[in-house]
Amino acid sequence: GLITTETVYRLHLYRLKKRRDAAFATYKNLYRKVSGVAPFERIGALWDVAGAFILKPAIWPRTRSVRSLMLTGLIAGILLGLAFYFMLSLPWFVAVPVGFAACGLFPRIIDGEAQQRETARFIEIFPDTVDMLVRMLRAGLPLYAAVARVGKEASAPANKVFIEVAEWLDVGVSLGDAFLLVNERIQQPDFEFFGVSLSVQNMSGGNLTDTLGSLSVIIRASIVTGK
Repeated sequence: GLITTETVYRLHLYRLKKRRDAAFATYKNLYRKVSGVAPFERIGALWDVAGAFILKPAIWPRTRSVRSLMLTGLIAGILLGLAFYFMLSLPWFVAVPVGFAACGLFPRIIDGEAQQRETARFIEIFPDTVDMLVRMLRAGLPLYAAVARVGKEASAPANKVFIEVAEWLDVGVSLGDAFLLVNERIQQPDFEFFGVSLSVQNMSGGNLTDTLGSLSVIIRASIVTGK
């Protein structure tokens, strides 16, 4: 269950490459926008940068764009600042900081609630996703291929999680480590338990489909108990 030195090295190189590619794409995109003549595009680029500082890193793909969230925060901040100044008759040096604080707080709250809903959705459909993996294994698919197939056919947001596991497997990370690395981001005990159990059973060479079927029942019971 421990992540080996080789895995950490591969992880480091993989993340560096991803960050480098993302940085090049971001800088190129920002340069194109800022050097253009459209002022609104320049403002949009600045909002993207502000959103990167204000919003927490997304666990799940966002349903609203960063610009939409930042615009909501800006409108809320202006309205709240005006309400404090005109309706509550507070001095400007109180109303202005309140408005600025609201500009950053409202997007975080809205985005945080959306992320929590996605997490709840993942917990709800995860047992069904495990059942899907069992059916694919019984149909004769190899384990790694079945994981990748689940990533394509499962419901969101579980599909994104299995896509990420499949990507780690593609770069040479072991099955157990791939699940652990993905769980570092989503922080779901049932998912971590599933990954460790799957890895151990796969290495021991036992009946994988029966074990996964039992795991599905255990995870469902854990979800009910957690509620």
